[in-house]
Formats: sequence, C-alpha cells, structure tokens
Amino acid sequence: MTTTSVPASSPISKRLDNVPFNRKHSKVLIGSGIGWALDAMDVGLISFIIAALTAHWGISPGEGGWIASVGFIGMAVGASLGGLVADRLGRRHVFALTLVVYGVATGAYDPRRVMALTFTTRAAGEMLGRLRALGADGVSA
Repeated sequence: MTTTSVPASSPISKRLDNVPFNRKHSKVLIGSGIGWALDAMDVGLISFIIAALTAHWGISPGEGGWIASVGFIGMAVGASLGGLVADRLGRRHVFALTLVVYGVATGAYDPRRVMALTFTTRAAGEMLGRLRALGADGVSA
C-alpha cells in the first residue's frame, strides 16, 4: 500500500484513509468486534429465553412474539432518544447516566431485596463520584 502525504487541513476521513494499518487499528478492530459479538449475543439469547418462557409460563407463541417485539421496540426507542439526548448533553455524560440508571433499575427490579437496592444505590453513588473525579462534572444521578 502506498501512502501519499495529505495536508493537515484536509478532512479527517482523507487523513485516516492514508494511515497504514497498525497495532492501534488492530486493537480498535478487536474491541469493536467483541462489542458487536456481545450485542449480538444479547439478541440471540432473547430467542432462547422466549422459547423457554413460552413453555414455562404456558403462554402462546404469539404472546412470546409480542414480548420479544416490545423488547426490540424498547431498544430502538431507547437508542434513538439516547442519541438525541447525547447530541445535546454529550455522549460521555449520557453513557455514564445510563450506567447509573441501569444499575439502580437492576437493584430495584425485585422490591423484596432491599439490600440489593441499597447496595446498587451506593455503588451508583460511588461510580458517580469516580466519574466526576475523571472530569465528567456534568453527570448527575
């Protein structure tokens, strides 16, 4: 591959196209691949779980389809709204906030487990403090 000199004032896409593939590119590619695989695994697990739930709960295949559809609709709406909010507030802040909300919601899922909620709330507060220490001052719980 031949590389040509590109002026610093040219668009970033042109400059990136002329950079030879190196170790950093490999790390980004592997990290992206692992993230994509974990995301795909999440979607793949839903199909196995729905099959088990239809048998365990005695629901019809149509009702199982609705459960899966509502989950996918929720993912689409959440990603769309999260993207819009991130454009306004910043991606780092919104990502940190989603981690805090997810952690609290996970602990609050079963109200009989007060210890889980207390622990999750404390962990979310600790994570919030660490994020602020890293420079994400605009993040609020």
